Amino acid sequence: MLKKNLILKKLKKKIKNNNLSVGTWMQIPSADIAEILSGDYFDWVVLDLEHGSFDLSELPNIFRAIELNEKVPFVRMKNAECSDLAQILDFGAQGIIIPKVESQNELEHIIKSTKYPPYGERGVGFSRSNLFGKNFKKMTNDNISPIIIPMIETRNGVDNLDSILKVKDIDLIFLGPYDLSASYGITGKFSSNKFQKLINKIFRITKKNKKKVGIHQVSPNQNEMKEKIKKGFKFIAYSVDSLLLQNSK
Repeated sequence: MLKKNLILKKLKKKIKNNNLSVGTWMQIPSADIAEILSGDYFDWVVLDLEHGSFDLSELPNIFRAIELNEKVPFVRMKNAECSDLAQILDFGAQGIIIPKVESQNELEHIIKSTKYPPYGERGVGFSRSNLFGKNFKKMTNDNISPIIIPMIETRNGVDNLDSILKVKDIDLIFLGPYDLSASYGITGKFSSNKFQKLINKIFRITKKNKKKVGIHQVSPNQNEMKEKIKKGFKFIAYSVDSLLLQNSK
């Protein structure tokens, strides 16, 4: 448990220091796939509860597979009002990616639900996250919060980005390119002038607020990945399990 906390702190420090961090994305509920993906290159693995086919009861074993390789398990919530958040944290998620965040108040409410009292409203009890009570005292005393990353995927999110970035406890935002482009009527047209101008606008706002920008590089394309790094993205999810499997030959 203590080692898991050290690994989480190391990733938090990496993000804060503006160093590149690369992870990947899962939609297929398989501990074996999670163990393979977390083996070498990636710092973290995101389980996509919005578009994936995960059952909550499968999460602990998949988290164990990721932790076996000393990497950080993330979850992309179903939505910004996910009622399962407390259970997901109790299962051991160390990072939370929140889809379609559109306001400061919405984000602050979610962050409160990830922290133990007196800093938040997270329920206190024995769970896998504290080894079913063995590390209960240390976990509650340390009150180590998960990494919280809001996704900007809509026009409203972009319009309110300046206020969203004022929220305490976030170091970066994460762009969902497909939903974001769809919100502007240019679904999947990532090389279009309109989309590139939008990305530049987002970078200007985040730079002003001294925050970083992450993105999902969906296609397993090394050249596109290099371009995103060159552009300034510091937290990149590289591809997704299904595409990596399809392109394995």
